[in-house]
Amino acid sequence: MLRPPRRRSPRLPNLPLLAACFLTLGLPGLGAVAQAPPGDPSDGTPGRLRAELLRLAGGVDGTVGVGVHHLESGVDLYLNGDEAFPMASTYKVPVAVELLRRVDRGDLRLDSLVAVDAGDLHPGSGVLEDLFDDPGVLLSVRNL
Repeated sequence: MLRPPRRRSPRLPNLPLLAACFLTLGLPGLGAVAQAPPGDPSDGTPGRLRAELLRLAGGVDGTVGVGVHHLESGVDLYLNGDEAFPMASTYKVPVAVELLRRVDRGDLRLDSLVAVDAGDLHPGSGVLEDLFDDPGVLLSVRNL
């Protein structure tokens, strides 16, 4: 398979740092800071929200972990906030948000190319491991 010549593209050095910041949000102990007692639906929207989360979690065969910040009241609600849960690909959402903010600011363009090297892949990268057997693959920001 022919590949275009490797062009050095600007790396995104702050994205790993950004991802690490968001990953720390899922670490154990975070929920212990503001773990709310069981919700009382009569105490307003946060109480109703907590009661609904407990109701939904009660119907699941397993342990549910949820963290919610109620914007109007500033109340943080956690279900099992002191337990660690696998994040799978959920960390990609805040990384994608930051990437698109940079596009909106004009720091990057959707057609900007980013080099993806073997060192960027981690165990469990799934199909990506097969796609990037050859070093130096370039992907557009749009395709990331």
